Amino acid sequence: MSRGKPEVNEAAPVDQELMDKIIDMAQTINFGHITLISQNFRLIQIERNEKIRIGEQSKAKEKDKNEIFPNRARICQKVQQQFRGLEYGQIIIVINNGVIVRIERIEKQRFSDFTGLDGEGI
Repeated sequence: MSRGKPEVNEAAPVDQELMDKIIDMAQTINFGHITLISQNFRLIQIERNEKIRIGEQSKAKEKDKNEIFPNRARICQKVQQQFRGLEYGQIIIVINNGVIVRIERIEKQRFSDFTGLDGEGI
């Protein structure tokens, strides 16, 4: 059994149905983020984190969905682009006042043959 890297799927890393659910989820958040967790080039977990700002009225609730996410297709494309080739790590979709303001990519590298100064691994 080979311990090499798993094959990378060249198709969209996240299927369109799931991507639509992620964007719909983002539309319900005023302040917070959605984290997509990748392991072995696959989406394995979605975390939703919403912050509730006391004393602030969000303008996002008064807007139409299409006003909040006019570039839905572009957002999906950017998330897919960031997810492509991500073996281990996270894609974080940050939402401020009901609008996606940025997409962050955190990539983790695994070194199976690396040992520390005292012989222990990292």
